[in-house]
Amino acid sequence: MSITLTKTKDGHPATRVGNLVYAMLPSRSPDRGTHQVFECFPPRNPATLSALDLRASAEFVEDEEAFLDFLKPLKAHQSELSKLRRQSVEGMVPTPWGASQSRLRYAEGIENVTTASHGGFMLEPDQNDQVHECWRSDGGSYEEDEEWAIVALSFPDLFTSRELNFAHQTLKDSRPDEYEAVTGQKVLVSESRTLRRREFFTKNAGKLITYSAIHLKTDRTKTICSAAIGGRGDQIKLPPTSYFLVDSAEYREGYLPYGFVIDEDRHQPCNAQGDLLASAA
Repeated sequence: MSITLTKTKDGHPATRVGNLVYAMLPSRSPDRGTHQVFECFPPRNPATLSALDLRASAEFVEDEEAFLDFLKPLKAHQSELSKLRRQSVEGMVPTPWGASQSRLRYAEGIENVTTASHGGFMLEPDQNDQVHECWRSDGGSYEEDEEWAIVALSFPDLFTSRELNFAHQTLKDSRPDEYEAVTGQKVLVSESRTLRRREFFTKNAGKLITYSAIHLKTDRTKTICSAAIGGRGDQIKLPPTSYFLVDSAEYREGYLPYGFVIDEDRHQPCNAQGDLLASAA
């Protein structure tokens, strides 16, 4: 699928794809890539845009060829999207997230709704019965953060290839056990945020794991770590807490999304203010 690049007013490669203009500008974070993808919404003629009209995205590319590689799946998505029969629907309806502000019908009995606070898919009973029982919602509602992906995998003909790729990854991340049961595909630990978290806590069962940390006020090279056996996990109430003083550089390097594991043989116990306890002084 060919993509024609033009230039912005200040000479940066750019093109329109769907409802956005994408441009490639020098990176604001050179350690992540020499160039960065910028966006403009609502779309305008790229030749009228300058850097001030564009907002930075989280995507980084090395050169124009990599920029085109980034754009190709977006272009394919728009092409597939144009062939789907999604229709806007007038009128408000009650939803689990409040009164609807917009409604988009993907097919009979399948609507995507937005509200002031949230949104997602709402399925009529006949359509909801077609969702696998492993992850079927009794009420036919599927919120927009993760559960939308259940609808996508249940009705793949209503979604683009790009959307389906996101849906597969979303459910591998959030619901790997159900994903395996429904699809018959093994989910690797490297593919799933949930499995990595599970592996971390299994490996470190019985160890002190931090659930919060703050720099020592008098010395930012030291970090006060609040830790508990097993970390905070999903508990609403905090478990019994111990405090440790850790080198900030070590804490940053060793921290994972689930916490930092305290080594009781090396890390110094302290109080909540960072004062070393008598046994560690």
